[in-house]
Amino acid sequence: MRGTQQRRKQQRHNKMALKDNYINILINIFRGVAWATVLFFFVSGLIVTYGNIITKLISGVISSLFGLFLVLLIEFINAGFVRYVEQKKTNELLEDILKEIKGNKLERDTTSKKEEIFKEKKDI
Repeated sequence: MRGTQQRRKQQRHNKMALKDNYINILINIFRGVAWATVLFFFVSGLIVTYGNIITKLISGVISSLFGLFLVLLIEFINAGFVRYVEQKKTNELLEDILKEIKGNKLERDTTSKKEEIFKEKKDI
């Protein structure tokens, strides 16, 4: 009985890890796209602007702010996803602990009832 529960738990964990892996790949792709956007806008800001190097750098930084916002957004989504996965794992562990506690309590209740019945039979 115990082995089958552990196998089911391992299968559930493998499925969850597989889903997590696909989502992590997708997040990493979006993260790469966001950094490419930062680079593209920075370079285009350098090329388009006329003037000295300081003006070009300021223009590049200002034009790359949109890409930096995308990077920040992707990181925020990734942090929320990691928090969700960790809470899901914690809930599963707490549910298993609760089942163990309830199982032990039921065993103690049944043994105490058996002892009471046995004492009653001795008294009779």
